[in-house]
Amino acid sequence: MIGIRTSTTKLRFSRRALLKGMGIGGAFLPLIEAEPALGANADGFVKRVVTISWTNGMPSTMFWPSTDTDPTSSQVLTPLAPVSAKVLVVAAVDCKIMTDMNHKYDGHFTYPVLWTGTYKNTGGQNNTATGPSLDQVYSDYVAQTANLPIPLLAISMVGGKGTSYRTGGTANTAQTDPTKLFTQSFSGVGGGSTTPAMPGTPGVSPQLRRKSILDFVKDDLQTFNTRLGKVDQAKVAAHLESVRQLELQLTATATAGTGTTGGGMVAAGSCKATSPTGGTAFEGKLKSFLDLTAIALRCDLTRSVSMVWGADGGSGPGSWPALGIGDYHGLAHQGAAGYANKVKIDTYYYTQVAYLAQALEATMESGGTALDHSLIGVTNDMTEGAAHDVSRLPFVLIGTAGGAIKSGRVVRLGTWVGKTGNYWTAPSGIAHNLLLATMAGALGITGTTPMDFGGSGYAGNLPTLLA
Repeated sequence: MIGIRTSTTKLRFSRRALLKGMGIGGAFLPLIEAEPALGANADGFVKRVVTISWTNGMPSTMFWPSTDTDPTSSQVLTPLAPVSAKVLVVAAVDCKIMTDMNHKYDGHFTYPVLWTGTYKNTGGQNNTATGPSLDQVYSDYVAQTANLPIPLLAISMVGGKGTSYRTGGTANTAQTDPTKLFTQSFSGVGGGSTTPAMPGTPGVSPQLRRKSILDFVKDDLQTFNTRLGKVDQAKVAAHLESVRQLELQLTATATAGTGTTGGGMVAAGSCKATSPTGGTAFEGKLKSFLDLTAIALRCDLTRSVSMVWGADGGSGPGSWPALGIGDYHGLAHQGAAGYANKVKIDTYYYTQVAYLAQALEATMESGGTALDHSLIGVTNDMTEGAAHDVSRLPFVLIGTAGGAIKSGRVVRLGTWVGKTGNYWTAPSGIAHNLLLATMAGALGITGTTPMDFGGSGYAGNLPTLLA
């Protein structure tokens, strides 16, 4: 028999009162897996961009893949094989904004142009940018919804000059010392070198933050369970088991990739930064920068990174003692005659790209991995060191920007479409501004359609690169 409903019984048996009494209003909501971040996408995670550049061109016959279905089917790109399904080789784009001004062979002076799509000659081969680079454009876009500890991270291994520019063409100051970067931006983030970060503070991975929520939910459920009958206890026990499984999943995620991404890489879910110990040698210094970059990206300290691994102008690093190679610039000028040694240097560089990519790939997030939600763009300042030609620049994209980029392939553009054999011997006729606009769109940056990245007059994008 149903009793007479009074104000008391209504309160007692209302859904809100019941949940309040149970103490588990949030316990039965499996929503923490979709916990959003500021400026996040529909799946609850953010997109990230990294641009990486170095100098002296590529050994063409050992760089361009032999098949369009395997983007890592070349000697130089082999280190990316573990993430080949998330690699896209763009074959190829020309720096038309320079060739149109009769500066086709100024390859050692493209740094201001590579990621800005802008060019202003200041005399001879000297030039500057007139607009912002992709990393700055995306940093400004993110700043509309999120105030990050490191809005933009610019790194320069040699010389201090980079490829990162603000609106108006002013160069961003690049960090050249990983120890100073740690002291200025990472010390105290994630507890510095000793104490782990507390959930809810900057530098805490989403996995650890969610695990802290689960701890609260689990205790709440166990307390409530003691008040129930056997049938209801069984139901709550089943739910507790599901919570436990999610907890185990997050714990596994927090340590995924340990020992798999190269010696010394921190656990994929960790936001604990330690002071760099790589020394001043090029290889140790670069590894320290990569480790800090991986932490900054996966812990949402930054979403925009620019890295330069060789000085503009062709100098630095001048030699490679670790590879038994001297006079790197002179070697690049030998062209095919120097390929046997040149390929060692570029393979080393792509091994470092793979190191960063695998660190992000090992970090699981809702809807995929941190690499899935990232877009790493890699290029050089010219096609080959002997020619200094700024057409057919070697761009490689790693990551899918949240599924926007269709990867795992080589896409031949312009005059290269359908070509076989040594298909890389002539310009493609496609302006690299179109690639920059495509990347910007994949990252979610909105604007006029079609976008004219850099205001070069080459408006539009490259739909064949998109999913």
